[in-house]
Amino acid sequence: MRASLKQFHLLQPVAVLLLISAVAAFHFCTRLPNYYWGGSDIGLYLMHARNIVLGRPYSHTLFVFNPHAATESPITYPPLYPLLLAPLLRVYGLDIQSFKLLNVGFFAVMLLALFFLARRSLGFARALLLLAVVGFLPLYWETKDMLLPDVPYTAFTACALAALAETYARGLNRIRPGLAGAAVGLLIGLSYACRSIGIALLIAALACDLLKSKALSRFAVSIGLTFALCLMGIRLIGHRDNSYWFMWLTTPHHFIANVVEYLKAADYIFSFSDTGTLTRILLVTFTLIAGIGFCSKLKRSLQATEGYFALYLLMLVIWSPGVGIRYLVPIEWLYLYYIFAGVRAVSLKSSPWVSRAAFAMLATVFAFNYVLRYHAVVPRFKHFDADAYHLNTRYGLLQRSFQDLCVFIDRTTKPNDGFLFENPRMLAFLADRPAVKYSSSGEPANEWPLYSKLGVTYLVINKGDPADAISVQPLTRWLPTERVFANRDYELYRIVQR
Repeated sequence: MRASLKQFHLLQPVAVLLLISAVAAFHFCTRLPNYYWGGSDIGLYLMHARNIVLGRPYSHTLFVFNPHAATESPITYPPLYPLLLAPLLRVYGLDIQSFKLLNVGFFAVMLLALFFLARRSLGFARALLLLAVVGFLPLYWETKDMLLPDVPYTAFTACALAALAETYARGLNRIRPGLAGAAVGLLIGLSYACRSIGIALLIAALACDLLKSKALSRFAVSIGLTFALCLMGIRLIGHRDNSYWFMWLTTPHHFIANVVEYLKAADYIFSFSDTGTLTRILLVTFTLIAGIGFCSKLKRSLQATEGYFALYLLMLVIWSPGVGIRYLVPIEWLYLYYIFAGVRAVSLKSSPWVSRAAFAMLATVFAFNYVLRYHAVVPRFKHFDADAYHLNTRYGLLQRSFQDLCVFIDRTTKPNDGFLFENPRMLAFLADRPAVKYSSSGEPANEWPLYSKLGVTYLVINKGDPADAISVQPLTRWLPTERVFANRDYELYRIVQR
C-alpha cells in the first residue's frame, strides 16, 4: 500500500509536466500566421526594443504625447517586455511568429505557478483539472498570438502569488524573512516591469502581511526594499512616465459604464460560438459560483491572492482608455480558480460521490464549450485578412496599404516632419517619423494650435475610420494643404507653409 502511494506521488509531477507540455505544444503548433491583435501598442513596445538593440536612449521614441488624447498611450511603457523582445528583434528582425514564442513559454510558466497555488486548497486531481481548463481556454489560445506583455505579466504575477502562498504555508516569512521577502519582491518587481498595474500586487502583498502580522514585519520590509531596487532599475533604463495620471477617471458614470462593458466582454468567455441567453446564464451562474469560492477562500485564510484579484478589478473599472477582453487576461485564470473553489466549497457539504459528480459536470460544461468555441473561431482566424479594415482595430503591422503609406513617408519626407494620425505609434515605428494622436473631444480648428506646437506638418486620413472624418478631414479644408499620397485605405496631406 505504501509503495503504491509513493509511486502515485512520484507520478504527480510527471502528470503536471505532461499536461503543461501538451498545452504548450498545442499553442506552439497553432500559431496563426496572419493574426495580429493589439492595436498600436506593439508599435511603442517595438520602438523601445529597437532603441535597446541600437543602444539608443530607451524613452527617445518618435511617439509624440498629446495631452488632449492622453488615453491613446503613456509616453513610455515599462521596459521588461521590450527587453524580452530586443534579442528576438536583433536576431530575427520583424518576425511576428518568433515574438509569439515568448507568450507560449510564459504561459507554461503561469500554468506551473497556478498548480502550486491551487494544489493545497483543491487537491491534486482538481488542480490538474483546473490546469486543463485554464490551459485550453480559447481566450488564452487567442492571447498567445497577441504581441503584448499581458502573458509575461500574468506569469510573473502567478509566480508571485504562488510564492507568497508557499511562504506563509511553510512559515518562511518568519524563518527566512529577508531571503523570502527578496524573492517575492523580485517577482512583484518583474510583474510591475511588464505592466504598471502590477502595483496592485505590491499593495495586496503588503496589506495582507500587515493584517497577518499586525505590524510592519521584516518580511514586508524586505519585499518593499527589493521592489524599490527594481523600481530604481526601471527608472535607470528610462521608464519615468507621469502621463499615466492622465488616464484615470473616477466619475460614477464612467465607473458604471465600464462595469457594464466588462460584463458584456466577459460573455465571450462562455460563448458557445455566439452570444445569447445561454451565454449570459452561464456567465451569471459561474460568477455566482466564483463569488462563493472567493468568499470561502477569504473565510479560510487571508491571502494576497484575493486582495490582488479585488484590487485589479477595481483599478480596471476606473481605467479610462476603454474596455477590452485583453484586460481580463491577467485575472481570468483566477476567476476559473475561484469557480473550482466555489464548487469545492459547496460539495464539501455533500457526499464524495456528489463532489465527484459536480466536478465531472463542471469539466463537461467547459469541454463542450471549448469544442464549440474552437470550431467557431479557428476558421475565422485562419482566413483572417490583415489587409482589411476591421471596425476600430488597427492591423497596421501587417496591413499592406499601411505599409505602402509608411514606405512613402520614409522616402519622401524629412526626419523632423510630424504626422497627425489615429495610429501614431505604429506609424512612428514603421515610417520612422514623429507621430501624434489627434484629439477627439474638441473641434479640429480649436485643436490645431496644439498640433502645430507638437510639430505636425502632415495629416493622415484613414478612409475607413469615421472618427477621422470628424477629427482630421476638416483640417484639410481649413488649412492650406495638398494631397501627396493616396491608396485604397489612406490619404496623406502636406500642410503648405504660407
